[in-house]
Amino acid sequence: AIKKFLEGRSWVVDLLPYLDQQGTYDRWNNDLAWDSPTNLPLASDLYIEALACPNDESAFQVPGGLTYVANSGFSYVTLPTQASASDATQIRGHTFFDDRFDWDSDGVASDPEDEEITFRTGVFWPHFENGAFKDICNGRCFAPGKIYDGSSNTIMLAENINAGQTNWANPAVNSCGFVYPVNGGNSGPTDTNKASAALLGNTPTGVKTSETPYPNQKKSGPEGTPFPSSGHPGIVVISMCDGSCRSLSDGIDKKVYTQLITPDGTRLRTLSGLVSFVAESPLSGDSF
Repeated sequence: AIKKFLEGRSWVVDLLPYLDQQGTYDRWNNDLAWDSPTNLPLASDLYIEALACPNDESAFQVPGGLTYVANSGFSYVTLPTQASASDATQIRGHTFFDDRFDWDSDGVASDPEDEEITFRTGVFWPHFENGAFKDICNGRCFAPGKIYDGSSNTIMLAENINAGQTNWANPAVNSCGFVYPVNGGNSGPTDTNKASAALLGNTPTGVKTSETPYPNQKKSGPEGTPFPSSGHPGIVVISMCDGSCRSLSDGIDKKVYTQLITPDGTRLRTLSGLVSFVAESPLSGDSF
């Protein structure tokens, strides 16, 4: 929940009472930034065993350590490892209305129709407590009973040994979330660099060519690289939206991986423009 992104907090803070840290939660001041003099020591000095994988040397038995990241959907931006305070991905975070996708190919990026489709590519989105974005974003996350593609077919959390930049309270998406980077662009009437509609049609051809976002492909990247990675050989441990946990092979079919990210990708849609929406195919339980 945030006023603006740099002044917010990660999903971990709101779970503290359920992680045997009611005392820390009671001391946390939600009116102050996560890195304020009041809040920063609470996270930087505290190791929470449930947040760290023993195979993650950067987080295990490290105060403030974090291994697990939330499914934050498709992203146009290349999230910076260290962003300035003026960077949009840090001020507002990675939001479904900031990523410049033109799914309906009408020459206008991020119109309401585009925003709705982008929203349905991820499970977790920023929450704003006040300001211009409060009414746009609040309540726009997926509850388990509202996941169209099935809660057992949708990733909720994944390992990332490059997560937890600074500490577990940092709300930057490249610290507490993971994304799937997709080609998009600012669109004009005569120049539309759109996200491929076929991407949701069970093919990863729209992935940013400069990125390798699949499990363990960026495990040697710097802290803040927002893709699943693990210290376990050949796998990444994930939790699904039904509460189950399982291992995901780093050789998983790329099409299947994109399907596991989207909570509402198989829904048939009719767009307002001339293009046809290509939905994902339903996911078979024996494909991952």
